[in-house]
Amino acid sequence: MEDLIKSITETEEKAAAIKNDAVVKAGEIIEEARNRAAEIEATSAEQCAKYLSDALSAARIQADKDYGSYIQKSKADAKLYAADMKKHTDATVGKIVGRITDGNS
Repeated sequence: MEDLIKSITETEEKAAAIKNDAVVKAGEIIEEARNRAAEIEATSAEQCAKYLSDALSAARIQADKDYGSYIQKSKADAKLYAADMKKHTDATVGKIVGRITDGNS
């Protein structure tokens, strides 16, 4: 009977030691996971900020190009429109339009 009680006591002590080791290991794993999560969060924030900056920069460049093209096209369209209007007006109005658009006196 003493051997049985001794065996049970030893087994309970081993089980308690295993449980304590498992709790310590779980704590280490949790701490490692928290540290890794913080690293991932910081890296992700940096990558997102860089992506946003690059995207905004590219959008600004494209907008400037589009704006320049639009202005050039609008100027060309306005000149064509003025030339067409000039053809369909009488001589006096043509002279006035010529002065305004061409700077002729």
